[in-house]
Amino acid sequence: MQYNVGIDIGGTFVDLVALNLETGEIHCHKTPSVPANLSQGVINVLKKAVAEGNLQPARLRHFAHGTTVGTNAVLERKGAKVGLITTEGFKDILEIGRQNRSSLYDLLYDKPEPLVTRDMRVGISQRINAQGETLREATAEEISETVNRLRQRGAESIAVCLLHSYLDPNHEARVAEVIRQVYPQAYISLSSEVLPEFREYERMSVTVLNAYLMPVMDRYLGKLEAELREMGVDTVLHVMQSNGGVASSKVACEKAVFEVLSGPAAGVIGASYLAQTTGYHNIISLDMGGTSCDVSLVKGGVPEVTTEGKVGEFPLRFPVIDVHTIGAGGGSMARVEMGVLLKVGPQSAGADPGPACYGKGGDQATVTDANVMLGRIDPNYFLGGEIKLDAKAAAEAISRNVVSKLDMDLIEAAHGIVAISNAHMVNAIRVVSVERGYDPRQFSLVAFGGAGPVQAGKLAEILGIPRVIIPELPGALSAFGLLVTDIKHDFVQTYLRRLDKVDLEKINFHYARLKMEGMKVLGEEGFAETEIRLVLTADVRYVGQAYEVNVPVPASMLSVEDLILIEKRFHDRHKQIYGHCAQEEPVEMVNLRVSTLGLMAKPPIKREALGDSDTRLALKGKRQASFDPEGGFIECPVYERTCLKPGNVVEGPAIIEQKDSTVIIYPRHRAYLDAYRNLIIDVSAGFRKETAGWTELIPSRLR
Repeated sequence: MQYNVGIDIGGTFVDLVALNLETGEIHCHKTPSVPANLSQGVINVLKKAVAEGNLQPARLRHFAHGTTVGTNAVLERKGAKVGLITTEGFKDILEIGRQNRSSLYDLLYDKPEPLVTRDMRVGISQRINAQGETLREATAEEISETVNRLRQRGAESIAVCLLHSYLDPNHEARVAEVIRQVYPQAYISLSSEVLPEFREYERMSVTVLNAYLMPVMDRYLGKLEAELREMGVDTVLHVMQSNGGVASSKVACEKAVFEVLSGPAAGVIGASYLAQTTGYHNIISLDMGGTSCDVSLVKGGVPEVTTEGKVGEFPLRFPVIDVHTIGAGGGSMARVEMGVLLKVGPQSAGADPGPACYGKGGDQATVTDANVMLGRIDPNYFLGGEIKLDAKAAAEAISRNVVSKLDMDLIEAAHGIVAISNAHMVNAIRVVSVERGYDPRQFSLVAFGGAGPVQAGKLAEILGIPRVIIPELPGALSAFGLLVTDIKHDFVQTYLRRLDKVDLEKINFHYARLKMEGMKVLGEEGFAETEIRLVLTADVRYVGQAYEVNVPVPASMLSVEDLILIEKRFHDRHKQIYGHCAQEEPVEMVNLRVSTLGLMAKPPIKREALGDSDTRLALKGKRQASFDPEGGFIECPVYERTCLKPGNVVEGPAIIEQKDSTVIIYPRHRAYLDAYRNLIIDVSAGFRKETAGWTELIPSRLR
């Protein structure tokens, strides 16, 4: 037997999904995260899968991994000591940055310290102009002296970002050659390889981030690969990238910055694949775990991609899945501020000690504790009974942190905690939909993560989203997404010209070169030409604008007619995003982009025949639960999801339990199990006009 495996590290749990390639069976396993040693969490969950007979390490054919190592290193400032070599007179670009402020009216705002201190930034006398012409060239002696200076100051990694190097990479390549001769142990990050685009600050910032993370990723992946070999795993380790594709561990170490948003991307890909397979092409994915909530939008089966991502305060100018992340998870902690304000998150109890109900020493009230108090989560069936929750500890934490400080009882406090968490997630959904020019009522909500299915129905009701889709393995969908992700590499070339004055021959030359580069990389990774897909796009803007809109470009040689089509697509997309366009204004190209995908075989999703609606065989009991602070507790049927059959219908209020999550069917909602074993929740009957603050999103027929 052979297996494909996906392992995703979350803030609370490590998830593994194993696909048996002979039988088509899919197995899911969970173990607690080990924040102090992330690779240990991967090994623990692998050992669990082996012990339970669902995996043979020596027979792994494909192994993909999603990790938060890069993100944590940046946010916690635990990367390498970096030296920066740049053009003389430009070493302070990294500190000057842009005039943007994350908190515009905060008089006490302090810009974050750059990742490279000023004494580690050195200019050399090389200089090319904006046309790519060489004005000065640094000598080998000057470069060698500069490298030695950085080496003596403790640089572990060296970033090279020379002015206008996107037009001519040869100068940076020459610097790299000298570094290898003088300081062969150094990690080298070249802007002409990492991000060959104009905009000096963003290019320099991303290049430095890459240098900052290269040693971190190299050590982590090297240690993990050694531990995997000890277990008998000898296949290539692939790592999830921020762009929605995976790359080999070798590429992941060389371009470590591309993995900085690895964690959330796999879930979006998994949700998109399931939705397309089952007939839903427009979705909003909601991944609510123990620490955070990641929200993204998929239109026409294609996840939204942006080149304006951020990690902390640092810009990411390369393509990334457009994921909006907030600190709203099951472990988000509740507190009272100023004596009257109940707040929830973004601080999280994480995996250690976790929510108070975990019984591991946590004493803070969390969203999970609130859901336990409201009867929505069974303390005796968490992770299928592997972990017993302490309801008394949850009650004590809420009483101590909330009830004792506010004029409300325990159940009111629990409802308040959940309601505030819901409000944060509603705002997050609006960010990726309404603020991007999309109406959420025209989408389905795919909810996953351990906590997502608990609260998704209420979120959809508030926003007017008619349908919620709960996958068969909601708690491990990000790990499943790693099994359906293609190998992906992105290439870019700045070409700044007005659209009516472009040189078609030069544009076609650049696209052909980028396509050849991508085909070569994937060919070296073992893909045949028939297994490679190319996606061409361009960043376009009105002349004088400071931001661009990415639009698709025909894959063949561009003609004058294609330029007209590109301009039309730009106007249409600009109007969708910003509510207006100016068709009389001149338009210019900025960046040419090519994404190359090595297509991986996808696990088939089994379709079953629909039966009747009778759910009696899945009924496991009844439980008192509360869904409304004014409605008190009501008796709800509790179903075992694995016993539900396609075609079964569950009327709300009801609770559906499974090993990796709990699904709440709220009052006035109805759910049925489709032919692919997804739970489809019809929310439309629950739309209520009185939902405060959201009447503009209620369908007009119900207003």
